[in-house]
Amino acid sequence: MLEWAHEKPETRFLQLVRAMRPWQSVNRDASNDSVDDDHAGPVQWNSMALRILHEAPEPLEILKEYIDGFHPSGWSGSLAGILESRVPLIERLTLDPDKLIAEAAATALGSFKEQIEHMREWEARESRERDERFEW
Repeated sequence: MLEWAHEKPETRFLQLVRAMRPWQSVNRDASNDSVDDDHAGPVQWNSMALRILHEAPEPLEILKEYIDGFHPSGWSGSLAGILESRVPLIERLTLDPDKLIAEAAATALGSFKEQIEHMREWEARESRERDERFEW
């Protein structure tokens, strides 16, 4: 895949990113190599995702695509919980040897945590409103 991406790096790296899930479950077994969108358990970067990030001509575009992809297209349960399970992925990148990636990840981490907090507050409000309704 990377050989193909390097043939036209200005477009193909982003195409790769958009066609793959860059993380996997920490607890995955051989029969389950993917994570459902609504999975809120511990995850880790897969090796291909990190190679793409480091080999792409615009790693910050790749990082943005990865983070945008943390929001599932569908889920059950708490969205805040699902998003919170993705925080360690960004935290790992704050320690990246590439300073550009590390700094961008640190900036994204703060913003992502704010989004989670807003989502948690919204979920609490919705839950309260639902629980306070009384129908005769």
